[in-house]
Amino acid sequence: MKSEFLRFHTIDNIELQGLFFKPEANDNSKAVIHIHGLSGNFYENHFIDSLARELTRFGYSFFVFNNRGHDYFTDLMKTSGKDISYIDGGGAYEIFSDCIYDIDAAIEYLKTAGIDAICLQGHSTGANKVAYYQYRKKIKKVKAIVLLSPCDDIGILQSRLGKNRFKKAIHRASNLVKANRGHTLMPTWAVFCPMSANTYLNSYSDKTPLDIFPYRNRRRSFRELSSIQTPMLILFGNNGEYVLGNISETLELIRSKAKSSSRVDTRIIDGAPHNYLGKETEVSKTILEWLRANF
Repeated sequence: MKSEFLRFHTIDNIELQGLFFKPEANDNSKAVIHIHGLSGNFYENHFIDSLARELTRFGYSFFVFNNRGHDYFTDLMKTSGKDISYIDGGGAYEIFSDCIYDIDAAIEYLKTAGIDAICLQGHSTGANKVAYYQYRKKIKKVKAIVLLSPCDDIGILQSRLGKNRFKKAIHRASNLVKANRGHTLMPTWAVFCPMSANTYLNSYSDKTPLDIFPYRNRRRSFRELSSIQTPMLILFGNNGEYVLGNISETLELIRSKAKSSSRVDTRIIDGAPHNYLGKETEVSKTILEWLRANF
């Protein structure tokens, strides 16, 4: 396995960083791009190590990178010609739909590296980003999709706060934004992790683009998921996973909504928590086996 540290830029001139793992052989025409979760980063989950070894061993390249929402807070370098400035980034300030720019940049880099077939893989909120991206862009080079623990973020937050406190939190965020104080952090009782009023309203208000997997309402169309035509693999753990209901029923719901996909496979990694800690080998082998059959 070979690896290369990369700096690359989005169309709106944000610098992103990542690692590109390549097989020893030169015929690495297929690659998996991994999208990390809310306030995460490309190196925190231990299954990344295992996946890098397994994928490259069987001829796949593997690209992991920090998107603009990495960690709670970060400075994002923005370039304009020779001018350099820094803007607030991280999960506290991320706007969900900007994931389009980040994933676009990763795919564009792989094109320059001679990759002609891509699997998009997302973990947690990264799974929401993958589904949203392919719904919006319909990239032909994307030949497969892997979703690890895709969440109903709004449903989980509503359940945690209760109906009245959830409305109170949305009202507070809305008032802050209207008062041009959208950069202000929300109170700790209202959030999973540090989050500005702008990001909170963007993530949890009505018709937010983040609401890709509304498991709380089985009657919803799951518009983004149902539009995806590529084969899909969806994994969950069953140890404290972020799912409101029964995981098996959730997977059944996903299969019923993914109407356009040529193939939908689901797996439960027994005993795995949301980050699959301690189950890395099983996760990587499950993904690799599926990719070799479908990608």
